[in-house]
Amino acid sequence: MLVDATVATALGSASAVHGSAEQNQKRKALNAFIRSPGSFDAVMDFDAVMLDPATGGSKAAFLPASTSGGLGEKLHPNRTGYRAMGFAVDPVAIVPGLKR
Repeated sequence: MLVDATVATALGSASAVHGSAEQNQKRKALNAFIRSPGSFDAVMDFDAVMLDPATGGSKAAFLPASTSGGLGEKLHPNRTGYRAMGFAVDPVAIVPGLKR
């Protein structure tokens, strides 16, 4: 089974390499490929979990400077964000022989 995961947004992060509008467009194109039918047997959609559609950045609850984590560069989520990403993983897709 071929499994992949989308790339979560880093728009607005302190890292210009990851947080720029140009890099965000590249990330969106990559995610479109990952989500396209026939590319993978399963997709863990971390982008859908993390994305705040209103801002294009991560949801406020998942930002490192929120109450669930320390200060950060807005590239990596806080503990709550990582937990949400973990719940986006389908165990059936990654554990051989596991059935619903």
